[in-house]
Amino acid sequence: MAAPTISTVFFDLGDTLGTPVLSPPPVHLVAFEVFDFTTTILGELKAKGLRLGVISNTGDDGGPAVDSILSAAGILDFFADPLKIYSKDVGMKKDSPAIFRRAAQEASVPTNQCMFVGEDAHERSFAREAGMMVAPHPLLAVEVLDGQQLRYIRITVPPQHATQDWRALLLRERVVPLKVAGPNGTVVYATASQRAVARLINMRFGIELLGNPDAPQITDLFILRDDLAAATGFMDEGGEAERFFASDEDASLVVSAAPEGLVVALPAGRTLEEFHFRRAKHGHNEKLIPDPALLEQGPASEAREFVAAVEPAPPQLQPAEIQQLAQITGQVLLDRVERYAGKKPVAPGGSPIVSRHIFHPANARAVEAAAEEL
Repeated sequence: MAAPTISTVFFDLGDTLGTPVLSPPPVHLVAFEVFDFTTTILGELKAKGLRLGVISNTGDDGGPAVDSILSAAGILDFFADPLKIYSKDVGMKKDSPAIFRRAAQEASVPTNQCMFVGEDAHERSFAREAGMMVAPHPLLAVEVLDGQQLRYIRITVPPQHATQDWRALLLRERVVPLKVAGPNGTVVYATASQRAVARLINMRFGIELLGNPDAPQITDLFILRDDLAAATGFMDEGGEAERFFASDEDASLVVSAAPEGLVVALPAGRTLEEFHFRRAKHGHNEKLIPDPALLEQGPASEAREFVAAVEPAPPQLQPAEIQQLAQITGQVLLDRVERYAGKKPVAPGGSPIVSRHIFHPANARAVEAAAEEL
């Protein structure tokens, strides 16, 4: 039986179509900086006769406020009025299938005739549960609409071709980069359609397939750095991989091992908080976030040569600035660290912060205090 024809495409806003600019607490949306590709993709989909909408968690901002910001950003006219589903207006968020079903109702079509495009695997899982087709990035929406499966891949550019304009070619193929690594940035973790992967193989790029087909639809990709293995060194058995592979369920999440660490694809319902590596340093886990701008940069060596060629200007500090800098003493820094570490009240007359952990309720208090202070 043929798959249902998609008639309506809904987009997440923040980190999917652009970057929201927020005010200090109480938080409100004050601007929206669209990504370079956004208007091109929206125009392309609209030209295909698709209706476009938005499903967004908008905090305390309702329709008129959000519409004003999107209008100033130049994208409001792409979206039909009944298809702008803002959490403040409908009283629900993207934390269940309900808001996605509501969006289909507003579009007057079954959910299986809708697509949701968003960067968060948890939100995509709720959209799929509601019956929608999903895509993890706007640049891949057309590929998914054409019935293409998506793949995580690791691209290696042959050293003899590193100076050629291969980055522009990857962008034309709608390869969405997640991380750039290797000598002069010639190793690229990315998401791409299978037809794009086939073309890259024909073009003689080194291509490693990471995980199963359509893994990008239902997972987010992470690199878990094993600081214990790095410390013990080559040919030493010390490290966390053996403990990770002790569970068949956890082992199935690993799509590759690289010098950077274990590459894992985490589905909705699984979080990094489940994996605590011994002797792990801060920043040992990295979420690989889609960012086409990664391919717009030149090789790292070119950047270093450019910086080396620029004669640094001597600092031009005014007396008032020097006076302010002189007030940043060890005691001032210690006071701030102790207040945000919970050793003493974060503000006069208040109570200490219990935790800054992302999943702890006190995290919001720490964020608000820092925003107010800074």
